[in-house]
Amino acid sequence: MNTVATVTAILILAAVAEALIEHLVKPIVDTVTETPRLDAVLDWRALSLRYTAAALSVLLCFMYRADLLAILDLVPPWPWVGYLITGLLVGRGSNFVHDFATRWLTSD
Repeated sequence: MNTVATVTAILILAAVAEALIEHLVKPIVDTVTETPRLDAVLDWRALSLRYTAAALSVLLCFMYRADLLAILDLVPPWPWVGYLITGLLVGRGSNFVHDFATRWLTSD
C-alpha cells in the first residue's frame, strides 16, 4: 500500500473503533459512572435491541462472508476478524453511515 492508502486505512479503522465503542460500550459506562446509586437502572430494552442487532448482523456477515475492510486491502491473518467488524458496523446500521458522513465528509 502506498502512504496515502495506509493513512486512509488507519483513519478509517480509528473511526470504526470509535463508532463501535460509542455504540456498544458507552451506554453501559454512562449508566455506571453517572449515577452514584447502586440501584441505577439500565435501559435493558434499548441495550437488548442494540446487542441483538449486533449479534444478528455478525451472524449474517459470517454466513455471507461480508468483509468491508477487505475492500481497502485490510486483510487480517484471520478472515473472521473482517466478518466480525463488518457485522458490528452493519448492526450499527444507517446511524453509523450518518455519523461517519457528518463527522468526516462535511466541511465546517
